[in-house]
Amino acid sequence: MNLQTPRLVLREHQPQDLKALLTYTRDPALYRYEGVLVPPEMETRAYLQRALDAQTEMPRRYYLFAITIRPHDR
Repeated sequence: MNLQTPRLVLREHQPQDLKALLTYTRDPALYRYEGVLVPPEMETRAYLQRALDAQTEMPRRYYLFAITIRPHDR
């Protein structure tokens, strides 16, 4: 599934998203108001794997999407 606006794309996660996920999940400002610590790399990898696995489930039980900036898909 792909939803697009002139500026953004909402799409399924891809294996190559790992680097971007690790970059932003390591930013403490992201968790400032949540009262949680920055997750370890293993947790971020597990999230991505769950997102990828969910894409092939039948019936599909949940959806996890990436939001990227066009035209760079990052």
